[in-house]
Amino acid sequence: MKKNTILYILLAFLIIANGFFLVNYLGRSRKPDGQKGPGDFIVKELNFDASQMERFHLLNEDHRLKMKAVFENERHLKDELFNKISEKSMDETIDSITTLIGNNAKLKDVSTFYFFKNIEKICNDQQKKQLDKLINGALRREGRPSGNPPPPRKQH
Repeated sequence: MKKNTILYILLAFLIIANGFFLVNYLGRSRKPDGQKGPGDFIVKELNFDASQMERFHLLNEDHRLKMKAVFENERHLKDELFNKISEKSMDETIDSITTLIGNNAKLKDVSTFYFFKNIEKICNDQQKKQLDKLINGALRREGRPSGNPPPPRKQH
């Protein structure tokens, strides 16, 4: 009987531990303040009113769909490029594919530029200044993990 009691206690402990894990790690949103993504961050930072939010969400959805297609095209092109590794003398094909990848990168940048230009159109003057700060801040952090400061420069 004593062995069964220990097993029951161990079983209860494991059930409680699993419940704790499920509630704390799977039940919570992974983003702070319930944010769903960069769009929500922009809405919050610019303090959009209801009309602006509606227009922003339309712009954001349109941009998201365009970018999804661009990223899918980029993935396809890069797969095609790296599938050519085992082939011999494919210089012209490689050049063509990398040119298409470059054009795709240009399309991403142009689409993103006009997305922010369209956001600016729905902003008032104060929001436009705040949008400029947000964009410039994001550009300074681009390419750095987690927005960490750049490493110190070596003195010669």
